[in-house]
Amino acid sequence: MIFNTINNLTKTKYHSHIIYIHNLANFDGVFLLKELTKHSMVDSIIHKDKIVTVSLTFSNKTNSRTYMIHFRNSYQLLLASLSKLVKNFKVNSQKGIFSYKFVNENNLNYIEPVSLFNYFNSISKEEYNYYNNV
Repeated sequence: MIFNTINNLTKTKYHSHIIYIHNLANFDGVFLLKELTKHSMVDSIIHKDKIVTVSLTFSNKTNSRTYMIHFRNSYQLLLASLSKLVKNFKVNSQKGIFSYKFVNENNLNYIEPVSLFNYFNSISKEEYNYYNNV
């Protein structure tokens, strides 16, 4: 999925575009860097062990020109979690809850009951119970 998304972004019409990813410095940035290095040349800016910007340089085979897309950490602009930002900006669709500590390459197709509470980050027992019931 990530590979296909990056393939769709590496088009000349997206040259110099900036794509913001919230909290790129942590979880998402690791997956992104791994996939971007499969596509072409990657340059990153890291500050205090946190990813700030990742730039992907890619070539167009028809005209031999190089192009660039930039991925930036929106957390640097909006200093709150996505769930708090959704509430502050009164957005109708809420960010989902995800058991980040549970998921690994061996269980990506897991369809059984909801993971145990200790596999979730930063949620209350009340949020977990609601998620589990829904």
